[in-house]
Amino acid sequence: KLPILHNSHDLCLDSREEKLIQKVTEFTFRYRYTGRSEEDQKELSRLATGLLPQAVVTKLDAATKDSRAGKGHFTLFSAHDNTLMALLAHMGFRDYPIPYFAAALCFELHWCHRTEQFFVRTRYSADPREQPLDLPEDRKQHVKSFQLPRTSGTPWHLRDEGEMLYSEFKRILMEERKSFCSHEEWQLAAQAEEEAPEGTRQPAEDDLDDDVGDEVFNGDAVVGTATPKHRRRPTSGSGHSDSVLTGTLPV
Repeated sequence: KLPILHNSHDLCLDSREEKLIQKVTEFTFRYRYTGRSEEDQKELSRLATGLLPQAVVTKLDAATKDSRAGKGHFTLFSAHDNTLMALLAHMGFRDYPIPYFAAALCFELHWCHRTEQFFVRTRYSADPREQPLDLPEDRKQHVKSFQLPRTSGTPWHLRDEGEMLYSEFKRILMEERKSFCSHEEWQLAAQAEEEAPEGTRQPAEDDLDDDVGDEVFNGDAVVGTATPKHRRRPTSGSGHSDSVLTGTLPV
């Protein structure tokens, strides 16, 4: 049993009450980025993710043109759990698993020699204690890749597994989801939301407080340790910017 903070009556929560509280908490966490409808989800998650989708695509685009791509590279974006939830909602999922400490969302770019096309494998480990990303594919706990859904509001358990063409991944993430391509575009959208008449704003607009900053900060990686350049600046609709670290590692 779980004690209810400190109390003189030794009151505790039973397992049923614990599960109910967890269910309500997880719903609240997701609601700030999914809202009440598919349209709510599109706009709330778009504002919350800011320029992170553009940063991801920019890195993948660069890899498709890099002559060293065959040697393998690794780029790390360090962010908050709220950023992961916002990005998962923006990708189109509604009831995704809540991220725990050290959760990771990975985008792997691969080249198919048979079709001569790039494709993407997306993996999400909500709790590395249960699903570590470094397990071989024949292990039961291996984190399987999944595709971006064609529409927002897709239940997590109905996601399509496997890889998808990079061109389709990019089209859905940037065009279908209407991801921001510049800080000015993001700022104008945030201002329009703030100036909307009362009663017409998206729900929970005051909760959009964890967004990735508008730039990617480059750093060199030496023996697996990134040496980033840190810089902070205010972002639209945000109380702060996440730190973003990038480096290049052999795979």
